Amino acid sequence: MHKQVTLRRFDDMHCHFRTDEMLTLVLPFTAQYCGRAIAMPNIRPRAILNSEDVIWYRRQMYQVLDAMNPRPDFKPLMTIEIRDNTTSQIVEDAHRAGAVAGKIYPLGVTTNSDEGLRDFFSKKIIETFRVMEDLGMLLLIHGELSFFRTLVTKREEAFLPTFFTLAEMFPRLKIVLEHISTAKGIEAVKQLGENIAA
Repeated sequence: MHKQVTLRRFDDMHCHFRTDEMLTLVLPFTAQYCGRAIAMPNIRPRAILNSEDVIWYRRQMYQVLDAMNPRPDFKPLMTIEIRDNTTSQIVEDAHRAGAVAGKIYPLGVTTNSDEGLRDFFSKKIIETFRVMEDLGMLLLIHGELSFFRTLVTKREEAFLPTFFTLAEMFPRLKIVLEHISTAKGIEAVKQLGENIAA
């Protein structure tokens, strides 16, 4: 006797759709199996930095989805990239345009992070985090720091003091430490509050 198992459509919480040909290849595959997916904002040549970018990128995705037959029941979850010049007003406008999260790529640690965040604790960025906290937006973090003479395998550990400080400063901000790869990263998430995930 065969037992039938039905799986719900799942969510992809970290998806790089990119643009142009890559978008037309990756998005249909994801949309075939997923109900939703977080769309990473570190695309080029146009990074997703504000409300206009959110609207533009979502439109690019819907054009690809509309061309599929049948059209899948899929919703992209939009994000913006948080940089040193991101303001609370930019975040508010992006949220109104449908962004559910802000994503941080620290300077120089990964693909397209050449303009990544340098100062996590500038007055402007602290105010930006406060507004995100009030709006209920997620803060997604590529949790690495690239210090001189720091091995790549130690970059996540180097970021953890910053991570702990952010969690302490913003106890209601939903923070996700993305693609963690170390035992210390796991322990950090486990010991912090319910607003912290990985």
